[in-house]
Amino acid sequence: MDEHNRSAERPPAGTPDAADDALSRVGEGAGRRPVYRLFGREFPKPGSRRARLALGAALSVLGVFGFLPVLGFWMIPLGLFILSHELHPLRRIRRRLAVRRGRKRSGTARN
Repeated sequence: MDEHNRSAERPPAGTPDAADDALSRVGEGAGRRPVYRLFGREFPKPGSRRARLALGAALSVLGVFGFLPVLGFWMIPLGLFILSHELHPLRRIRRRLAVRRGRKRSGTARN
């Protein structure tokens, strides 16, 4: 059988392979809402860019008042993380850190 014909076949419903195949197709298509991936979990992004910028800025600014009840210093990195998906300079830093962490985990050195 050709390789392209094998990809067209689907395992019978109810088998473990069918469940794995269905999970792999979840992200396909334009109907899926964008998400933030943080610590292995996914959180939906707010719909508009203005809302994301306002949320990130509010978390960062209110995090400065972390000594007050309810607010916390944890809000600063979370706000910067949200802003890093919208602002180019922060995005570059976030991606560098992700690459560095990936290299550290895999044990490969930078050439």
